[in-house]
Amino acid sequence: MSRRPEERRRRWPSLWRLVPAICEVAVLVIVVLAAGVVAASLIRSGQSWLGFVPPLLVLIGIAAGYRLPWLGLVVVALAAPVAALVGEVPVGTWSMVCFAAFLFAMQWLPGWAVAAVLAPVNFVSAGDEVAAVVAGHVEA
Repeated sequence: MSRRPEERRRRWPSLWRLVPAICEVAVLVIVVLAAGVVAASLIRSGQSWLGFVPPLLVLIGIAAGYRLPWLGLVVVALAAPVAALVGEVPVGTWSMVCFAAFLFAMQWLPGWAVAAVLAPVNFVSAGDEVAAVVAGHVEA
């Protein structure tokens, strides 16, 4: 006896219902791997322990976002300027912040609010890094 297509479709969840969960897990894995890469590069280069603070801020901000999304967003926003202040090359932190922004916009907060908070902060810290490279304080 063959089943009708409608009955088969009801047994399995729609792919569109699974996409947000798949994206959430993928973003979390990417952010954790990026934090590991940043940590490994800091250990290998022998830099100060302060370089571990920006990736930790991103991870703490994402964790806080599950309970208090606005607080989590602010903590994530602090990561890029802290990276610039401690003298770390903040490329890894910027990547983590961008993936965290996707997660915040997808799960909890309006996209315009996430962009309004994170874009200026990343732009200013990127400008600070470019200015340091141009001035010769940091090797490109």
